[in-house]
Amino acid sequence: MRLSILIYFISLISYSQIPTLNENNSWTIVHWSFWSGGYVGLDSIMIFGEEIINGKTYKKIYRDGELTNCRLREENGVIFSFEEDLNDEKVMIDLNLEVGAILTEDYFCLGGGGGTLGSYHIIEVYTAFIAGANRKVITLEGYDIFGEPIGYFEQWIEGIGSTNGLVPFGYNYDFYSTMTCFSENNNVTYFNDFNQCDPPILFIDKFNLNRIILYPNPVINKSILQLPIEAEIDQIKIYTISGQLIKTENISSNNYIINSMDYENGLYFYQVYSKGLHIKTDKFIVK
Repeated sequence: MRLSILIYFISLISYSQIPTLNENNSWTIVHWSFWSGGYVGLDSIMIFGEEIINGKTYKKIYRDGELTNCRLREENGVIFSFEEDLNDEKVMIDLNLEVGAILTEDYFCLGGGGGTLGSYHIIEVYTAFIAGANRKVITLEGYDIFGEPIGYFEQWIEGIGSTNGLVPFGYNYDFYSTMTCFSENNNVTYFNDFNQCDPPILFIDKFNLNRIILYPNPVINKSILQLPIEAEIDQIKIYTISGQLIKTENISSNNYIINSMDYENGLYFYQVYSKGLHIKTDKFIVK
């Protein structure tokens, strides 16, 4: 009996040694847009300050220096999100879960909840040396609201959070996030193949993306691809319908001419880039 109690208390303190919600911890994330086919935004998330709600102490979360309505607390390997509309909290992540467990995506902190993702299934649990410590890692697979897998995966790392940036972001048709780096006590760890916290990101909204347009389309003689100045487009790539790259052009103006004489009749795709960042893919037809 005493042994089982001892094991129980050891399990409770294992995660408290590497808490995720430490003051001044910060995450830098980039957003990927389904519609533009590339990264289109950058955010910094930081923990600073506390707030007592219903007798429980929650950490305040800031995004780009602005206080959000997200309030989180951590207890025994479980992170809770306070939901204002319910005046109650929900489990956001539980590091005590094992393979086969299911975690529902029904919180709304920092973009969680909504989109096509309805739940996470735990498919792998292991320990790895990350950011100077041995940390428990669980791999999550996303399922839609109908209980079908959607090919979406992310990881939660003890003391760091989601590889998508602090919280499991969920999956939306519009965009989702990827963590570039995690900072703790001025120590920076890079994730997802990034080598800097703030990679060159094009801050361009959907209105400007929609202004990147080829007219006329289909291309019968010559067509002009309009490139808004603020998008700073510097390269275009053209592919066949089979995915073969057939042309790469550097751009120094706010338009690009596609001449039908340069192509056989058929369907093609163009991709536009700004400072090495892919921001949009679209198709055109040559007749």
